[in-house]
Amino acid sequence: GDDGRYQAVTALEGVTLAEAASSYFQDREATPAFVKLAVAPLYLKSSSEPQTQWRTGGLMLQPIAPAQQGTSGGDEDDGWNRATILGGSVEDHELLDPTLTPERLLLRLFHEDGVRIERVIPLAARCRCSRDRIADVLKSFGRHELADMRDDSGRITVTCEFCTAAYHFEMQEIGE
Repeated sequence: GDDGRYQAVTALEGVTLAEAASSYFQDREATPAFVKLAVAPLYLKSSSEPQTQWRTGGLMLQPIAPAQQGTSGGDEDDGWNRATILGGSVEDHELLDPTLTPERLLLRLFHEDGVRIERVIPLAARCRCSRDRIADVLKSFGRHELADMRDDSGRITVTCEFCTAAYHFEMQEIGE
């Protein structure tokens, strides 16, 4: 079933990934966003030899009820300015610290304002592509277009641009 999510591809604008994300939310979603990202190697102690593992962390803030365009939000604007100043005070090592939970970081930043955690959603890499969905897309092409897609073995290979899964189809699977 369709769970209401969608994927879209959009141009990235900005010098850094954080600027590109902020620009996306402002321009595409009409919602301001503060984004701060950090990445660095994390050195792991082991019994044999030290290992390096890359670690990333980020903080994204958005107002719950953004002020209408063209109107002054007054207290809302002050609250948003305060939130972005506090968000800007986060240091990279805090975003990268594997022992600092997101809840504790939010409490550090916004303890004076009160922090209410609504719902914690674990971060997971997943894509909604499937063999059936891709087969349906291929079935929408004409015979000549499908013939042009064949490789030397006569199969069609489709690679998902989001998760890099490769799907191989024989012509009889999608109809001649």
